[in-house]
Amino acid sequence: MIVPSRTYYFPTVVEGIAEVAGAAGATLRIASSEYDDALEIRRIRELLAAGCAGLLITPTLHLADPTARLDLLRALPTPVVLMERMPTDSPPDDGLSAVCTDVVAGGYAAVRHLARRGRRRLGFLGRRDTATADAALRGYRRAIDDLTLVDLPGAVARRDSWDDVALADYAHRAHSAGLDGVVCLGDREATALLPHLAGAGFSLPDDLALVAFDDEEAANAPLPLTAVSPPKREIGRLAATTLLRMLGRGGDRAPVRMLLQPVVRERASTTTRLLRARMS
Repeated sequence: MIVPSRTYYFPTVVEGIAEVAGAAGATLRIASSEYDDALEIRRIRELLAAGCAGLLITPTLHLADPTARLDLLRALPTPVVLMERMPTDSPPDDGLSAVCTDVVAGGYAAVRHLARRGRRRLGFLGRRDTATADAALRGYRRAIDDLTLVDLPGAVARRDSWDDVALADYAHRAHSAGLDGVVCLGDREATALLPHLAGAGFSLPDDLALVAFDDEEAANAPLPLTAVSPPKREIGRLAATTLLRMLGRGGDRAPVRMLLQPVVRERASTTTRLLRARMS
């Protein structure tokens, strides 16, 4: 198995894989690419040389030539199952299997969560260079259209990285635009945004509600953050089950494509005093 990180997001995925592998008596080898394209190729070669019968991998498609990387994986002599990376622009008969979170649905669900709490003037803050960046924004934009919310100029802001100056600027622009809700990709950016929102004059969550994405660190933020929570453990379980099926006696290698729905876990960043009173 190759994952891009052994410290953020993927440990829970690995736990799901280990659960299924242990029950099946399968040996599990874990390697990390550290989001490094060259290292990822080296890890693939190392695992094959070690005699691995199948490969679970979260490839760095957003950092490399995705077509070349997917072609390399298709050409491997062992079954391959992708995790949290769905091939795009591939032919309809593509033989690669994949088990992924429906990130578009996550972006959509975040907007719906805010809209159900009366928020109408929303924004989106995120990075451009992550594997989920475009899909989350697509879900956000579709929900804005479907729910007939206000599409405000400048409410969407994406950068390769966010520093304090950029976060403060967005917070002040959000205040000037009268935003009452923001979807933030991901947890770390949302946590870093909190003091800047306060500095711009917002009282959270009464003036502005905030939804993060990933649910890795959201619960531990100074103001616990409502977050889109991908089904990480189940991603691992289903990916491992799919690979074991492909390695079984029958050799059932029918390609599988699974999209799992994330959930929105509500915390203090979207629960106003009025809403708490109604729920009590």
